Amino acid sequence: MKDSVLIITNADDGTIEPVVKHLEEMGEKFYRFNTENFPAEMTINLALSDGNLVGSLKNKNGDLLIDWTKVKSVWYRRPASSRIIKEMAEGYVKFIKDEASAALWSLYTNLDAFWMNPPLISQRLLEHNKLYQLKDALRVGLFVPDTVITNDPDKLFSFCQKHGGVIALKILKGKFFTKEESNVPLFIFTQKLSAEKLRERFEGIKLAPLLAQEYIEKKLELRVTIVGQKIFTCAIYSQDSEQTKIDWRRYDFGNIKHLAYQLPKQIEQKLLQLIKIWNLSFGAIDMILTPDDKYVFLEINPNGQWLWIEQLTRMPISRAIAELLANPSNK
Repeated sequence: MKDSVLIITNADDGTIEPVVKHLEEMGEKFYRFNTENFPAEMTINLALSDGNLVGSLKNKNGDLLIDWTKVKSVWYRRPASSRIIKEMAEGYVKFIKDEASAALWSLYTNLDAFWMNPPLISQRLLEHNKLYQLKDALRVGLFVPDTVITNDPDKLFSFCQKHGGVIALKILKGKFFTKEESNVPLFIFTQKLSAEKLRERFEGIKLAPLLAQEYIEKKLELRVTIVGQKIFTCAIYSQDSEQTKIDWRRYDFGNIKHLAYQLPKQIEQKLLQLIKIWNLSFGAIDMILTPDDKYVFLEINPNGQWLWIEQLTRMPISRAIAELLANPSNK
C-alpha cells in the first residue's frame, strides 16, 4: 500500500516546516530527504521489477528511511547538490557529485507517484524559458508584455523606441552577479531603462543576450499561488514605495501592504487552464494589474516561494500543500 509522502529538499529550506506540521497533525507518514546528505550519509537502491521502481533509501547504519514502493506523493522542493565530507582531490569530488546527481535523476524520473511538480516539467519551464511561458499564456487568452531576447543593441534600441522610449530589462538565467573586487554575490533586479541609457550601454549589450519587455505601468502587482485547484492571490501594493515600484523583490514590508485579493473568475479559469497545459499542481505566478484594470501575466515559477505571503495574509497555503500531498487524488 502506498501511504508515504516524500519531500525532496535541502536542510536550509524553512518553507518545509509549516507543511510538515500539517502532515503531522493529519497523521501522515512522510520522509524529508535533504539531498545534500546523499551519498555521504545514506545508501540508495534503485531497480526495476516488472517495469516498476523498487528499492529504498537507508541511513549509514542501514536503517530504512523510505521504501520507494510505499511512496504515494512527492514534493519536489529545491534539492541541493551532494555535500562531500571527506577531504579528497577536486576531481574525485566532481565525480562523486555527478554520479550522485545521476542516481537521483533516475529516482526522480522513474518513481511512480503523484509529483508536485514533475522535475522534467519544472525544468522545461524553469530553464530560463520565459518565452515558452508567454507563448502558452497567450494561447489561453492572457495578456502578456511584448518581449524580445537579444544582444543586438540596434534591435534593442528600436524595441525601446517602439514602446515609448522606456523598457524593462531582465536577465535570462542567473539571479546573482559577483564582482571580482568584492566577491559578494549581488541580486540582479529588473531595471527600467530609457533609450538614452541604452545608448550608453551599446557595447556592453553585445556581450550577452538579455530579455527586454515593454514597461507596463502598475496599479498593483499580484502573486498568485496555485495548489491543485485552489488559488491564493495576494495583492502587493508595490507602487506605494519608491523602493519597490520597479521590482517588488526590493522588499519594503514596512510600507508595502500585502492583502488577499480576489481575481476575476475568467482570469482564474485561464490560470488553471495554463497549469493544466503544463501538468503542474503547484505554481507561483507573477502578474500586474494596470491602472486601467488589465491583468497581465509575467511569469510562473513551478517551485516559487510562498511562505511570506501566508505569513502576511494568513491564507492557508501550507495546509493546502499538505492536503494535496496527503490526498493526491483530489488534485
